[in-house]
This record gives sequence, structure tokens and C-alpha cells, in this order.
Amino acid sequence: MSDILAPDVSSRIDTFYDNTLRHKIDALDNARRQVRWMVIKALLITLPPIVYLVGNDLFDTLLPFHASIGTMVVAWALLIAGVIFSLVKFLLPGMTAYANYRSRFKQEVVSEIFKLVCPSAVYEPLQGITQDVFDAPGLFNTRGGFGSDDRVRGRIGQTPFEASEVSRAYSTGSGKNSRSYEVFRGLLFHLDLGQQLGGVTLVDPESARSHQIGVRDGLSLVTFDNNPAFEKEFAVYTSSESEARALLTPSMLESLLALRRQADKPIFLAFKGRRV
Repeated sequence: MSDILAPDVSSRIDTFYDNTLRHKIDALDNARRQVRWMVIKALLITLPPIVYLVGNDLFDTLLPFHASIGTMVVAWALLIAGVIFSLVKFLLPGMTAYANYRSRFKQEVVSEIFKLVCPSAVYEPLQGITQDVFDAPGLFNTRGGFGSDDRVRGRIGQTPFEASEVSRAYSTGSGKNSRSYEVFRGLLFHLDLGQQLGGVTLVDPESARSHQIGVRDGLSLVTFDNNPAFEKEFAVYTSSESEARALLTPSMLESLLALRRQADKPIFLAFKGRRV
């Protein structure tokens, strides 16, 4: 994080972590261990009869071995009883504890970090951006289920912004022919550009897959031969080349390259209407 944030912010976060967050994280880690132990206990109870039943079927296929009916009945009874006992005693309490762990982590750790980094921001862990906002620029494939949470709203200087975790994925086929495709899973920022654009400009990472990106019909590919490093990392599509070049200044290209290196993740960017 210190490579991305300004040195003074990074220093404040380090101090805040040592003085405040470390104790909260240690307490939450104990809760996480308790959840894990509940899952282990449930497995220890249910696995032996499962192993016996599966093993019996395997040996029955390979060798002339047959368990007695009484033994099989006992194994099934133990399995059913173990599943019910584990469900009531460990799995349901474990699921509840895990939900509480996630909620506490967001409220006690993540929200505190946002207050430090961006005091004007409001963090809403159970809220997200709308699907319309995500789809509006046309950056991504609109196919599949949409999910969003961990919304942050605030201002950077005088510029209002909104950020949120977003995910979209879809599947094709069924059974053995089923395949899953992840369109996007990451952090989406959108903010006010401060001016009305006449066209749309989309910046894709060169590594983007065909199942990720939206339709590019009607848009032209723009090249930036004066910046080969940018050309290697990104592909720019626009409805107005002059507007795209006015937006993607040499300093903007360098900033995008720096963000790509620091985040070490694919970066998508869109300019449309008054929004980035």
C-alpha cells in the first residue's frame, strides 16, 4: 500500500494500524479461528461414515467384499445423525459466526481505514452501485448476474466520487458441458468529469477477454504511437478521435501506466456523458 499512497498517508496508516487496528484485527482473528474449528468439528463427525460408505462401494466394485446389511444400516444411521448433529451444533452457528465476523471486519477495520484515508467519504458496506451505473459506459458485457457492495461515497477535492466492489459472471451449457465466465470482479470508481462530452471513449487492457468487454461496434481504434508502453498495455476505442486525444493527454497516459503498475491488475476506463 505504501507504494500507492502518498508517504504522509502511508505513515498515518502505519501508525493507526499499530495503535488501533492491530488489536481489533487480533480479536477478529480469534473469531475467524473459532469459525474454522467449528467447520473442522463438523467434518470430523460426518467424514468417517461417508468414508466407510464410499469405501464399501469401491471395494464392492473391485473386490468380492460385501458389508453386512446391519453394518450398512448402522453406517447410514451414523451419517444421518452426524449430519443433523453437525448442522445444529456447528454448521449453523458457524455460518452465523462467519456472517458476524464479516460484518465486524467491515465496521471495525475497513470503515476506520476509509475515515483515515478519505475523511469526507461515507462507507456503506451493505450498499453498492446500481447495475445501470455499471452498464452505462458500455465497457463490459451485460450478460450474467450482477452484484455490488462496500460502497464508498465522498469527494476528492471538489470532485464527487463513488466506488464499490462489483462482480458479474455467467455460465453456459449444463452438466459436464457447463462453463463459467467472469466478466468483472473488482473495484469500480465513477466520478463527475465536470464537462459534458459529445462522444464515448473506452480504454481496455490489452489482456481483456472477449467475454468481458461490451460491444465496440461504431467505435474506432485510436493509436498512440508516441507512447509504445501505453500501446502495449491498452487499447482505446472512441466515437470521436479528437475528443479521445483531448482526454488522454500524455500525462494521463503516464498516470494510467503508473496505476497499472502499482495496482498490478487490469485497468478499464470509460469517458461518457459527464462521467468517468
